Formats: sequence, structure tokens, C-alpha cells
Amino acid sequence: MCKDSNLTTLEALKCRIRDLEKQLSRGDRYKCLICMDCYTIPLTSIQCWHVHCEECWLRTLGAKKLCPQCNTITSPGDLRRVYL
Repeated sequence: MCKDSNLTTLEALKCRIRDLEKQLSRGDRYKCLICMDCYTIPLTSIQCWHVHCEECWLRTLGAKKLCPQCNTITSPGDLRRVYL
């Protein structure tokens, strides 16, 4: 039974890897994790180096001073433009 479970897990992981490879080939790696769209004006925080759209960062930081992805303390002064 354990062997069947391991095979099922292995197949699920292989499927997930294929899905991620497809996303990379389509360019989904340039997608904001807040609005889920392609970056308009990408900014990164020098505190955690996560990248999000400028508008999304500023809207999020207006409510709380934390990175929405990792909860690292961040302020608008920590943001830098990213040129992709």
C-alpha cells in the first residue's frame, strides 16, 4: 500500500513539474502575485526582493507595512524599479 501511495505522489509531482515548465515557457514568471496580471511597472523591495506591480505594492503598503508574499516589514522607501 505504501508503494502505491509513493507512486501516486511521484506522478502528481511529475505532473506539477510539467505544469510549471509550461508556465515558464509562456512567460508566466512575469506575473504579479497580487493582481495576477503581467507586471505593469514592476518594483522590488530591497528588504525581501519580491517583485510586484507598483500599484499593487503601494496599495498593499498603504494598508500594512508588510510584503504580501512573505510578511517582511517593508515601506514605500524600500521599493526599487525593476527593468525586465
